[in-house]
Amino acid sequence: MSTNDTVKYNDQHTTGMGYLNRARTVNPAQGQPYESVSLTGLGGRVDNPSYTFYDCTSVLGKALEKYLLLKDDINDDNKKVMICFKVSDGRPDSYVTKDKQTGQDVRRHVIKCKLLDITWASIDGQVVQFELDSDDDDQQTDKSEQLSGDPAVDDNDRTNVQNLFSDDELDDYVKLDRDDPLFMAKKSELKSIGYRWDTNEKAWFRPATA
Repeated sequence: MSTNDTVKYNDQHTTGMGYLNRARTVNPAQGQPYESVSLTGLGGRVDNPSYTFYDCTSVLGKALEKYLLLKDDINDDNKKVMICFKVSDGRPDSYVTKDKQTGQDVRRHVIKCKLLDITWASIDGQVVQFELDSDDDDQQTDKSEQLSGDPAVDDNDRTNVQNLFSDDELDDYVKLDRDDPLFMAKKSELKSIGYRWDTNEKAWFRPATA
């Protein structure tokens, strides 16, 4: 929950993986220009995904600098820009447009939101290395999580993470390859189901449960 003096706001965040497209600068009649971008989120099975369409009406905070580095590639029709994202304040919306094949009016449904962070990105499968990406950050984050206690792990979490890993990868110790296009997504999933960073082994380990 965020606070501003006596005013309180409820934070509503959604995280996931998807493709960016239609990056644009909006110049309002009044006020400062701002950035907007469309996002196609991936859901369901990895080998047969479903899609959720987001209209990020503004790009804020940690996301902005990374988005600007990716903007030209996002608008290149010959390139695919994939990210792991955090968006906030999602609300359903719809609009009417012309179907490209039939020419008839069709209603499209989107989720209006704000893009807050880009935690990982790739361009045509090549991982983009941002300055904030480092193993030191892994260790610092893991230490703070250990102090706060291990999060609860349920069967749904284990099912989701197995979609990103092959059967022989998800073991007591997991070593991630930074050149893997799913590096950041896998790291986030491991954290979410209780894995911890082992500095000596340079790997993520699964603590024993009582």
